[in-house]
Amino acid sequence: IILETVMGEGNVRALSAEFLAEAERLCREFDALLILDEVQCGMGRTGDWFAFQHFGLRPDVITLAKGLGGGLPIGACVARGKAATILEPGDHGSTFGGNPLACATALAVIETIEHQGLKAHTTAMCQLLVEGLKQFAPVVETHGLGLMVGATLDKPNARQVVRECFDRRLIINATDDFNIRFIPPLIINESQIEHALTVLAEVLQVPKPTLPHVATLVKPPVWHDILSIDDMSNAQLEEVLQLAAFNEHRRKLAPAAIQAVENRTVAMVFEKPSLRTRVSFESAIHELGGHAIHLGKGDIGMGSRESIKDVAENLSQWCSLIVARLYWQRDLIELAKHATAPVVNALTEWEHPCQALADILTVQQEFGAEKVKIAYVGDGNNVARSLAKVATRLGYPMTLVGPQNFQLEPIEGLTQTTDLESGLADAKVVYTDVWVSMGDEREQEQRLKVFESYQVNQRIMDLADDDAIFMHCLPARRGFEVTDEVIDGPQSRTNPQAANRFHAQRALLEKVMGG
Repeated sequence: IILETVMGEGNVRALSAEFLAEAERLCREFDALLILDEVQCGMGRTGDWFAFQHFGLRPDVITLAKGLGGGLPIGACVARGKAATILEPGDHGSTFGGNPLACATALAVIETIEHQGLKAHTTAMCQLLVEGLKQFAPVVETHGLGLMVGATLDKPNARQVVRECFDRRLIINATDDFNIRFIPPLIINESQIEHALTVLAEVLQVPKPTLPHVATLVKPPVWHDILSIDDMSNAQLEEVLQLAAFNEHRRKLAPAAIQAVENRTVAMVFEKPSLRTRVSFESAIHELGGHAIHLGKGDIGMGSRESIKDVAENLSQWCSLIVARLYWQRDLIELAKHATAPVVNALTEWEHPCQALADILTVQQEFGAEKVKIAYVGDGNNVARSLAKVATRLGYPMTLVGPQNFQLEPIEGLTQTTDLESGLADAKVVYTDVWVSMGDEREQEQRLKVFESYQVNQRIMDLADDDAIFMHCLPARRGFEVTDEVIDGPQSRTNPQAANRFHAQRALLEKVMGG
């Protein structure tokens, strides 16, 4: 049974849920294939990837073209189950069907729809267009799905309306004498829809419609300074993590089709020395097509040789983004206050948001969607603070286990204790960091004594769940906060965790610089 989920040439009519359900039932009863033509209605056109998803169907085959290539010719046949085994080499061929240019374009289209919110945008624009059409007296009915809209007129003058709209530089079409059709690009905006409806009103000789206020429509979140986990909404945290996971998988397959930072310069202001942060940021900027300039403490002398205000204002003239690894959060806030370019926190004494994103990405790679308990053992430092904020906001139970005087301020959802046994019970992630961070060297002797009983060794790991993994953001002081046996053992995930710094930071750069 071959059906077009939304009939493009058939007056933009979506098949009813009952009709489609019966077609699927008959296919299952008689061992037939359900093949859906999604050439026009697929690839985000209806507000979901495919129109059939609105009806809860599971087709055996779907056909794609048009929207898959974003204007470049391409065709694809997607099959599952037994349908995927029917075509064999030699049964079907296409001279240009899988050419590299078309496939690279299709990947760019998929990435754009997925990570620029075009499905939600499509739904909002559909509502705006339909609301306007319903206000025209000559329009007796609207129909379709998403940005695939049909309007039935009260007179057989649809083709004349199309010609007059075309003369006014508005492209629509007629499927018969009574029906006009609107299939605009998915990136159409409110002002363009308002203009189109104004032109149509003029042709139909009716008043211009009154449209809902723009604020009622879906708006993408604003990305600018990321100085703390607090600067991202829960939706933005999820978006960065999803994009990072996607990019990690995508990077293994082919070069990226979209380079959000292409030909742009990123200033990397680093007061502190670094291995992972610098290399992972510079690698991400390079892969996104940009250029990183590393500025060490001696290059700027921020706050001594030059004021933070002067540094911020000058870097903003030359660079599209500032990545700052500073000693003090107050200096980072001052830098962002005077910079017009976005500022991203690469570490301060107060927070390390990029590390926390990489940490949660690692947990998700290991445990999927399961909200496992995270036990952080040791000092409630900048890493612990950022991780606690992300984990608790995304629904992960987290306990900080350490000396009372070194615990964090209260964070909703975070449990804090000095007791190792209760803190580690049922934990599937055991995390620790250095006890003496840069800037705390004068306290080293005291800290080593206070934290001695919180060293993560195999005895500590045995207090956690049998499937627990060990994480450390590195660099590690082996023999102090962690033993070689643990950090080099089978439960350790420190290397994938370090690799995920790249993926998390690359995703964050894409969102901040690419929208």
